[in-house]
Amino acid sequence: MMEDDDLNTVSFEDAIRPFEEGGDKKILLTGPRRSGKSSIERVIFHKMSPHETLFLEPTQNMDVRLIASNDFVRFQTWDFGGELSLKNGVIYKGKKIQPDEIYKGCSTLIFVIDAEENDFEHSLPKMIETLEAAYKVNPAIHFEVFLHKVDVEMMSEETKMEKSKFIQNIVSQELLDIEGDILVSYHLTSIHDHSVLEAFSKVVQKL
Repeated sequence: MMEDDDLNTVSFEDAIRPFEEGGDKKILLTGPRRSGKSSIERVIFHKMSPHETLFLEPTQNMDVRLIASNDFVRFQTWDFGGELSLKNGVIYKGKKIQPDEIYKGCSTLIFVIDAEENDFEHSLPKMIETLEAAYKVNPAIHFEVFLHKVDVEMMSEETKMEKSKFIQNIVSQELLDIEGDILVSYHLTSIHDHSVLEAFSKVVQKL
């Protein structure tokens, strides 16, 4: 298994440097604990096998990694622990990053929901709160929702679509009162097939 030191950890200074000042674009990975955020990042960008992700420890605070496959694809992933409340800011490398700094430098915010959880809808209030807070600071953010762990063997197409439609309806209703249009894209994903790679490719294309 790959050690953390091999995963291109980013310094505090590089993490907070704005894109306009030579910093990297940033993709935030948010969502409940054990929803699969770190597994997605490790499988796609660090060649970890889906089986190995079973042994990943939950992210406690925030991990920032540099993804630089070539001169044209370069960005940071900010992987937040599921228990974190971003409205209080986060500690990275012993220093605090305020909420406005998190969202101001963000290009894309991905919220990951575990579709296998029977009570997955309990994560929706936090998701809506996160989208609203981010939009108020930076309306240019691309918002993406990954309905994750929709493995073919475990879930029927009908169930996938029902859950996706349910989430979209709830989010649309809750965001009606927000001034401006928050556009949210939805993806059905799994690390056991190509769906998560295809979804993340679409995310990267928008950077």
